[in-house]
Amino acid sequence: MKRKNVVLFSIIILLAYFLVLPVNAESITYYGYNNQPDNLAINAEASTSKKVASMPIGASVRLASLTKYNGKGCDSGWYQVYYTANKLGYVCSSTLNIYAVSSDYNTDANFQSQLNAFPDSYKPFIKYLHSVYPNANFEAYNTGLDWNTVINEESRYTNKNLIQITDNDKEGWKNPAGNNQVFDGVDWYSASVDMIKYFMDPRNFLNEKYVFQFEKLSFNESTQTVSTVENMLTNTFMANNSIKDNNGNNISYAKTIFEAGKENSTSPLHLAARIIQEQGIDGKGASISGTVSGYEGYYNFYNIHSYKSGDRNAIQNGLYYAKGSQNNDTSYGRPWNTPYKAIKGGAQWIANGYINVGQDTLYTQKFDIIGPQYYGNQYMQNIQAANSEGGSEYKAYNKVNNYKNITYTFSIPVYNNMPSNTYFASIKAGESTNSGTNNSVGNNSQNNNNNNNSGGSSSAPAPTVKYGDLNGDNNINSIDMLRIKKHILGVSTLSGNSLKAADVNKDNKVDSIDMLRIKKHILGIIKIS
Repeated sequence: MKRKNVVLFSIIILLAYFLVLPVNAESITYYGYNNQPDNLAINAEASTSKKVASMPIGASVRLASLTKYNGKGCDSGWYQVYYTANKLGYVCSSTLNIYAVSSDYNTDANFQSQLNAFPDSYKPFIKYLHSVYPNANFEAYNTGLDWNTVINEESRYTNKNLIQITDNDKEGWKNPAGNNQVFDGVDWYSASVDMIKYFMDPRNFLNEKYVFQFEKLSFNESTQTVSTVENMLTNTFMANNSIKDNNGNNISYAKTIFEAGKENSTSPLHLAARIIQEQGIDGKGASISGTVSGYEGYYNFYNIHSYKSGDRNAIQNGLYYAKGSQNNDTSYGRPWNTPYKAIKGGAQWIANGYINVGQDTLYTQKFDIIGPQYYGNQYMQNIQAANSEGGSEYKAYNKVNNYKNITYTFSIPVYNNMPSNTYFASIKAGESTNSGTNNSVGNNSQNNNNNNNSGGSSSAPAPTVKYGDLNGDNNINSIDMLRIKKHILGVSTLSGNSLKAADVNKDNKVDSIDMLRIKKHILGIIKIS
């Protein structure tokens, strides 16, 4: 009897021991980023009935769970997501790319030393990225800058960070200090402080695709070849297309861009992405048409110096620079009177002005946090440009065999006194979404203009409306027709100058007749004037 009691007591002790042992349960949080070529609606219910927020291209949200809810307008089912710290909405599951962030990914000694350099709020994302890109190097770039100071500086001038707003239900994306002024085209406005916070917070883009805005842009012969450039140019105006070199010989766009990168110790994939971003996949940008009045025969593939100056609009000022400016300057191979010269000379300008002075990621070219002169040397005004171009570089690598095993180097900024999280702005004006603690151009835009001065906002005249040109890129094409179609179907709503430009027959309404006239213009049957 005594022996039985001893055995029973031992079993009880053992059970108690195992019951109090810490359980190493895997902690997984699911996120999804917008995989659509346009902004994405977040709805109040699992249907399309009531829109409560609009999710920018490439933006991420945290999923409440992987449960899919049935509802109108989404055959694949609706995910419930957090679009602020504590507000839930619904997004169609097929429009999100899901990624799982866990605290329990395996780490090796070399990676562990890299991981230790990041704050705790970064670590789950860095671990996830290491599981995707096991050979990549992850550098924590400690800026030494205070987060709130950075945001104040970036929002100081209303023309420094612009965002395209084509629908009238995104007033919350605008900076009220911009006084509803259009700074470029017909629908580019000053971005709200919340949107600046969202796109400046690196943690919002630490996923498989958009991490490439943090890739170092120096030349790497082992990963960057003519072939990888060709892959990147697939389905663009440069694919399988040639231009003339300085000797009059045919040379492919891919080889030209590769040589431009190698000669300037710059990633040719970055150069290709920059051209696509600035001129569009169809190459219809006015800066490379060679036909702009007063600047015939001049080209500016990267839209260098393309910002409004005096009486010159952004396109004219960029071509003024391409021509040699006032004193017929010959630096950077100017005048850029051939596409070849513009690509080669522009690459040298980018390398000398940004990459070779330490702004060697897309992120730091958009947000000048390098110093010693901060915030002024910013290549583009479009607040989404770094994110968009990073996505383009990912697509190029994605076509390369074993692209996940390439030895990339990602330099990811860290600021002092960062908030727990940031969120993209609500669609409602004045409704801040950055108070929480739980937990970023449709087509390629012409508006990623470099802006090398930090001057204040100017009182620019109201833009001239060109009928049929809804997005203000000085072209009338299928993109404009698609926008009218969405307006007619109620998918999105045009406003301001975009709405005026859509009324092609000037009968004070936008309908299928206007869309048909644009189609006829594209086909060359009529000419819209």
